Amino acid sequence: MKIKLDKIIELSVFSTIAIALHVMESFLNPTFFRIGFGNAVILYLILKGNLSSAFFTVLLKIAASGIISGSMLTPVFLAVCVASLSSFAVMCFFVKIPGSGPVGASVAASCLHNVIVLFFADIIVGGIMSSLFPFVFAFSVLTGLITGTVSHILSKTLKNLDTKPDAYKITF
Repeated sequence: MKIKLDKIIELSVFSTIAIALHVMESFLNPTFFRIGFGNAVILYLILKGNLSSAFFTVLLKIAASGIISGSMLTPVFLAVCVASLSSFAVMCFFVKIPGSGPVGASVAASCLHNVIVLFFADIIVGGIMSSLFPFVFAFSVLTGLITGTVSHILSKTLKNLDTKPDAYKITF
C-alpha cells in the first residue's frame, strides 16, 4: 500500500498539533476535566472529510498520552482508549446529521467520552456515577461547545489552505 506524501505530511502535522495541545492541557490541568482542544483538530479533519487522517490522529494521540503520562496498559489507559474511539465514532456520525454541525458533534462526543470514563471509574471505585454524573454532564456540554466552536473556526480559517498536489513537492 503506497501512501502519498501529502497524506503523510497532513497526518504528521495534525497529529503533532493534537498531541501538543493534549499534552499542554495535561500539564496545565492534571485532572481528567479538560476542554479537549486536541479533539478540535480531529473534528476539523472529520469535517474536511479526511476520516483516515482523523482516525490515525486519534490513535497517535491515545498512544502518545499513554506514553507521556505513564498510564500505558493501565485501567485508565483502557478507559481513555474506549472513550476516545467511541467519541471519534460519534463525531463521524453527528457530522452527517443535518443541523448538528461541529458543535453538536463535539457536544455529543464530549458527553459520551466523559460518561465512559466515569463508568470505568465507577467500576474501579464504586458508587461515584450517581453523585458525579450531573457535574460531568454539565462540564461535557460546556467543553463540547468550546471544542466544537474552535473546530468550526478552524474549518472556516483553514478553508483556503493550499492543497494543490505540487504543494508538497520536494526539490533538490
